[in-house]
Amino acid sequence: MADLLGAYTQIFIMLVIVVVGYVATKLKYITAAGFSSINSLLIHIALPCMIISSVASLDPTTGAAQVPWFFVMAFTQFMLLFAIGLLLNALLRIPNWQQPLYLFGNVCTNTGFLCLPIIAAVYGDQTVLGSSIYVLMCNLFLGTLGVAVLESGDPTRRAPGEETGKLRLRFSPRMLWNAPLVGCVFALILFFTGLRLPAMVDVTISTIGATCIPLAMMVVGSALAQSDLKSVFTDGRVYAFCLIRQFIIPAASYLVLAQFIADPVLLWVFTIMFAAPVGVMAPAWADNHHQDGIFAARLTVISTLGSFVAIPLLITLMALV
Repeated sequence: MADLLGAYTQIFIMLVIVVVGYVATKLKYITAAGFSSINSLLIHIALPCMIISSVASLDPTTGAAQVPWFFVMAFTQFMLLFAIGLLLNALLRIPNWQQPLYLFGNVCTNTGFLCLPIIAAVYGDQTVLGSSIYVLMCNLFLGTLGVAVLESGDPTRRAPGEETGKLRLRFSPRMLWNAPLVGCVFALILFFTGLRLPAMVDVTISTIGATCIPLAMMVVGSALAQSDLKSVFTDGRVYAFCLIRQFIIPAASYLVLAQFIADPVLLWVFTIMFAAPVGVMAPAWADNHHQDGIFAARLTVISTLGSFVAIPLLITLMALV
């Protein structure tokens, strides 16, 4: 099980940067106004650049036979995640005001920083292309379904007299015009056409995109510094959510799919991506839509800690079955 070192290393790096954000906020280096400004910077600039740079070096002709299946399985997984989110909201009796955040956390997963490197570390470079397709699909869902979910709970978009916190999905063409989704569409064009950006432009975008993950994790730490830590670690619903979403459902999915899919790479990527924790961008998205970024940070931290247990157990399960 030496390959698990890569998984633990990625999770440890994430938690250390969260602590840095926590300390920086306690020392007043990150203020409340700065917290919101960093969130806007992440969503409108850093995240689109990271999405574009993530496909810059990928060659769709490598493993060409697997590419369509990766897209099909990634799309199916995120549709399932949305459906599971609705089910868990009902099963766990989530309060109305928290339902959009739980549902969004189910779609906004940490496929990029956490799961992609873990999968590559454990199973090798043959998984990188497939994992990157999941990252693209995640961002595509964030810019469409994810926005609809958050806007359903945005108090500034609630009609006069409308029940507070009532989950009602609304879709409009305006939702399609957001920076992450534009970045995702542009990345897909680059991926399928094989076009490459000029070297200087590519390096510039990659450099800006590289700030996304550390800044996002510091935002998580900052949000925790503004919250009651006792409430963070004593919320039973969050633990139940993580147990079901990050271990029970991925394990059951693997056991079922293994009976029908012979390609182990497709199974490895699908299973680990299914167990992805709530993404580090969740607090920024929540805050940007006038919702509780602090509670979103709670979901992120607990689910990330849960990954420290769930992902190694899933890797062990796949090695034994």
